[in-house]
Amino acid sequence: MECENICSTCSSNQVCCRDFSRLRLSQSEFNRDFSGHRDSLHIKEYLGIYEVTSQPNSCPNWNGNQCTIYETRPVECRLYPYTIEGVLKIRRLVLLTYHCRTRCPHKSGLLLTHAEVLELLMIFAVEAFGKSLRVVIVPDNLPIRVARFLIRLPYKIIYCLRNGTKGIAG
Repeated sequence: MECENICSTCSSNQVCCRDFSRLRLSQSEFNRDFSGHRDSLHIKEYLGIYEVTSQPNSCPNWNGNQCTIYETRPVECRLYPYTIEGVLKIRRLVLLTYHCRTRCPHKSGLLLTHAEVLELLMIFAVEAFGKSLRVVIVPDNLPIRVARFLIRLPYKIIYCLRNGTKGIAG
């Protein structure tokens, strides 16, 4: 089945696909679509998730003017213009936060319904963590960002004390 790529007529020349950063992938998505391109990616693995950033400037699955894996692209690509902002795993609970703070000129035409966003995020969570964990999905807003910072604060303080660095921002 062929999918229509609604981004193919984008006037910004698909900057989101050429210069992506922090694309979050489940292990199966990484193995299927990106493992053969390790040399052109900066890869960070945490909590069973692969976070990839293009080096130097484009997604390895981008071929001049189109996505070569569009029909089977990863969940976070299908979510666009939404993006997964945070992943926090505490014992048997996973908190996924997402937002839609992109400057895409076609953002309003790409927006998914709330139900579609939740469905895709649940697919991602099950692929990344399995079915045995409880998943909570919330929009990434100011109270959530403050809570995420406060949860990480003790670890940042310990890191600064151990390494003699100043400041805990970020």
